[in-house]
Amino acid sequence: MSALKAVGLFLELEMQAYEGGLDLSFLPQLRANTNQLDAVTCKEICAQLARSTPCFDILMTIADPISGRPIPGGLSIETDGVWVWRAYLHDIVRDYRPRLPADFVQHALSPDDAKSPVVVTRELIQQANQALSLHYAALRDATDSVSR
Repeated sequence: MSALKAVGLFLELEMQAYEGGLDLSFLPQLRANTNQLDAVTCKEICAQLARSTPCFDILMTIADPISGRPIPGGLSIETDGVWVWRAYLHDIVRDYRPRLPADFVQHALSPDDAKSPVVVTRELIQQANQALSLHYAALRDATDSVSR
């Protein structure tokens, strides 16, 4: 299995998982990234996210940072075997149509028959955690290099 890629981590939501002690200011802000997807693309991406496989449950309710609505289990991790994301991403894409990486959008819009079923294994869970950690590190490094 090739390495998973992380998508859709937003500052206001991730801060709810890390109550202090971790500087997440390098993550994109949801409020600054709304209404970036057209309605058809948004609907297709939501369908792809809904077909995901739960990888790791985090039994914590977080708040939608714009509406305040609760998102039960929002920090749980889901995957399609290529990409990994937090469970909140479906709600956020549906409600706010945020900017997402072009390669993820292209993947989400590709025909379903190109996607294989995902079996959750210990290795997959480790890869998902690693992908999220690497995504954090890459965004932090990019922000650091811009601020220098």
